[in-house]
Amino acid sequence: MVLVSILGYSSTRAKPLTGREEYLLSWKEIWSYTIQARKGNGNAAYKLGMYYLYINKNYKKSIYWFKKGVEVDNMDCLYELALFYEPFTQEPEHTLGIQYFEQLIQEANNGNAEAAKYLDKIPENIKQIAKEFEVSDN
Repeated sequence: MVLVSILGYSSTRAKPLTGREEYLLSWKEIWSYTIQARKGNGNAAYKLGMYYLYINKNYKKSIYWFKKGVEVDNMDCLYELALFYEPFTQEPEHTLGIQYFEQLIQEANNGNAEAAKYLDKIPENIKQIAKEFEVSDN
């Protein structure tokens, strides 16, 4: 039972958001992905991040796992972090979303195919803000 509470998994199944059932994980999967993600597996970190975002609805843990994925250059995690912070990008003091989008754009421009698949999904206004942010940052 201690293991279950450490992982944030409840014995009663969490209800997934409609259309997000693919992110539902068993406690064994959570345990396995946790071990893998801690060893640097970005895909495992992404799966945990999506589980905590859409199923468990624990945003703090979701962000933690997405950041772990970004540490090992997982572009799926980077995109999810950018999306998470995107609503705050209009506030000058909340530039984290812009930084994540900017990093994703730079990775794509440097030939990263995983990052490039997200370029069309980034709204034009965010691309423009990211460009302005990059210029003012130098």
